[in-house]
Amino acid sequence: MNRRLIFVLAGAGVAVALAGAWWSGGDSGAQPPVFRPAPNPYADGLYANGIVESDQPSGANVNVYPEVAGTVRQILVREGERVRAGTPLLRLDDTVQRALSGQQQAQAQAALAQWRQLRAQPRAETLAVAQAQLDLAAANEKTASDQLAKQQRAAAIDARAVSAEALDNAA
Repeated sequence: MNRRLIFVLAGAGVAVALAGAWWSGGDSGAQPPVFRPAPNPYADGLYANGIVESDQPSGANVNVYPEVAGTVRQILVREGERVRAGTPLLRLDDTVQRALSGQQQAQAQAALAQWRQLRAQPRAETLAVAQAQLDLAAANEKTASDQLAKQQRAAAIDARAVSAEALDNAA
């Protein structure tokens, strides 16, 4: 009777172990995300971060990324289209950089107008201050135009040598 009890208990143990393995091995579904993803701020379009993978025979991926973050204004290639190194893939919105350049030009023009107005006045001390402001504005404008010319020359030699951000900042 002792042997029979041992076999029954062993069989019951195996049955309980199999039932436990079957019950715990079931699909419990996907876990909820650890954090809430960022919502899409645009009414239409795509707002995402990610990786662009290339479909090369060697299986190697190529890093494709803009040097500055921004809103994509235009996509210049289609999916599956062959591109060469240095080919622009997309165009970013540059309205902020253009507005900044326009603001700097307006400030320089305002300083010039103020200088001309003060020059007509007889006070020498106000004229000296206005002259210094005009000189500073002219120097800032010359520096910006020199940087733009330098970046444009470098881009003409090799488009990859100058980032889009550097050209935008120089404009």
